[in-house]
This record gives sequence, C-alpha cells and structure tokens, in this order.
Amino acid sequence: MRKVILVLLCLSMLVGVLVSCGEKNKIDKLPKEIDNPSSEYVIECLKKIPLITKIEAVTERNDPNGNLNKQGGYTAQVFFSYALVDQSEFDEETVVDKGTDCGGSVEVYRTEKDAKKRDKYLSTFDGGPVASGSHTVVGTVIVRTSCKLTASQQRSLEYDIIAALKGEDDKINKTNPYEDEFNFVMASSSHGVITPRAVREYYEEKQYSSVEINYIIDYCGVDWKIEARRRIEGLAEYNDGVTKNVMYEQLIYEEFSEEEYEYGISKCNVDWVKEAEEYLKKEYSDYTKEEVVEWYYNDLCYELIGEGYSETEAERAMEAVYG
Repeated sequence: MRKVILVLLCLSMLVGVLVSCGEKNKIDKLPKEIDNPSSEYVIECLKKIPLITKIEAVTERNDPNGNLNKQGGYTAQVFFSYALVDQSEFDEETVVDKGTDCGGSVEVYRTEKDAKKRDKYLSTFDGGPVASGSHTVVGTVIVRTSCKLTASQQRSLEYDIIAALKGEDDKINKTNPYEDEFNFVMASSSHGVITPRAVREYYEEKQYSSVEINYIIDYCGVDWKIEARRRIEGLAEYNDGVTKNVMYEQLIYEEFSEEEYEYGISKCNVDWVKEAEEYLKKEYSDYTKEEVVEWYYNDLCYELIGEGYSETEAERAMEAVYG
C-alpha cells in the first residue's frame, strides 16, 4: 500500500512539474511579430513611420558583415535612412552601404539568445568614438538608430519602430511635423508656382536646419518636374523672346535639377519657334532683312542654336523673320 501511495505521489509531482513547465513555456512564448519576422514584414512596418525616407533589406550579395543566415547571425537585416540625418555626409549611394548611421536598422535573429549576444557586443562601443547608436532588443529583434540623432530623437524613433513591429499601430506617432506648414507655403505661393529656392529661403528665415529643409524639399509631396514646367511657362508668358539658355540659368538658380529643367522644357506649352522669332526681332532690330540675308544669316542661325534652340527651331525662326 505504501508503495502504491509513493508511486501516486511521484506521478502527481511529475505531472505538476510538466504542467508548470508547460505554463512557463506558454508565458515565455514570443508574439509572432517579434519572433524571427521576415525582412518583408519589417519593411512594411518601417513604411508606417514618418521621416523614414528609404528602406533596403540586406541580401547575400550586399551583406556588409557577411553574417546573413549563418549560425548565430541575423536572418534578416533592414537598413533605413531618416530625414533628420544629413545624407550629404555620406559618399555611398545605397542605404545598405551607408549603414545604420544614415538612419538606423532592424536586425532579426533566430533566438532571443542570439539577439542578446549581439546586443551585448554592440554595448562594448557605447560612449566611445565609434559608438554605433542606440540599440534595443525586442523579442529576437534588435532595433538600432543612428548615432547622428539626438538622444530624444533616438528614443522617439525607437519607440515608433517597436510599436510598428508589435502591430501596435495606434501607438505610432504618424504626424509629419513639416507637412502642415509646407502645405500652407504651397497654398500661399505667388502664381501657384513654388521653387526649391523659395522653400529654402522661407525655412532658413525660420531657422530650420539644412537637414530639415532638404527633407521638406525632397519628401513633402511636390512634383518638382511639374513645378519646373509651370515656371518655364510663366517666364515665357511675361518675357517675349526668352531663350532656353536664360530659362536654364533661371531654373538652376532656383535650385531645380537639370532633369527637372529638361522635363519642363520638353513638356511645357511654349512655342519655341515663336520665342526664337521674338528674340531675333528684339536683339537685331537694327539689322535690315537685306543685311541679314547677305551677311549674317548663318551667324544668327548659329547664335540661336547657341542660345539653346534646336536646329529646326532656329531655321524656322530665321525663315519666318528674314524669309
């Protein structure tokens, strides 16, 4: 009888231990969102955060550390650039090549143990000349932010990333601090056209940093190609005989890019033959038709080409004015 009771007690204790272990494992089980998530999931999370401008996942081809999917290494690593970090400080082209300093990164590991081991290694650089920025373990993930951000900026960005990874979108601060005022600037611009230079001067007067201004110009939703086209049309409307060279100098001064200028020139509603004609009439009104035909016809044609008009536009304008 004693043996039976002893056996029953042992079985009872064993069941208790197993149940306890089962409950512990149940409690310790990580939410799937932060338990070795895919790079695709991480990218979708980062897209929800304002001021993150570019996102790029590591592949075996571009892996800077060569640890992707290796024993103890990360199963995914996603780098991102951030608006409040001056991207002009970097010579590299891609976000992966720029590294965590250009904004931050999210490193994903198979286990919490691997993530904590990596985090401990990163901690050895804290406070030193090669500090790697902030880093926090959440599940099997390490959220990192750039050392070029202030402490408060790091904390804010880190908080938003962790909330996004956990699926707690309601906790993300989705307000773009620059958008409302920029929309006001756009709405109040003269003739409904705004230039990059005008934006820069406006925000410089309000003592915004160059990093903030560059972000506003690049990412606040303005199609600068269309603005360049509208600016060219406006200049042509108020200046008879304006040349393409003058247009180019004006738009570059106003900080439009060459690509934006070329788009504007090709898509604008301007009769360039008529502009070439007006240029000839204005600049060479003292020349008689006979003088031009006898002496200067080719010279004036080449001058028009030198002013940016195409060969066809120049020839048609010369024919229209001098026959």
